[in-house]
Amino acid sequence: MILDEIITNKKQELANAPRQRFRAMLKNPGLSLICELKLKSPTHPEPFTHDPETVLRDYKDAQVDAISVITDHTYFGGSTELVKLAHT
Repeated sequence: MILDEIITNKKQELANAPRQRFRAMLKNPGLSLICELKLKSPTHPEPFTHDPETVLRDYKDAQVDAISVITDHTYFGGSTELVKLAHT
């Protein structure tokens, strides 16, 4: 099953990866908005047509509380470089 493959693969990738918690980003009272950045998905394997830099700029302009960056390359087309891009 594809989900089992994704979980196994992600556990291997995250073995030594640094982690950042959303809790600090979501301290304000009321509704918090978390937006996601991913380049493709297992159910839509062709890369999405949007430019990651444009999406991130739109999220920042909208003042979202946090951005979830999908880093899995095999199934979602992501990378840790996208995380670095999101922090600039």
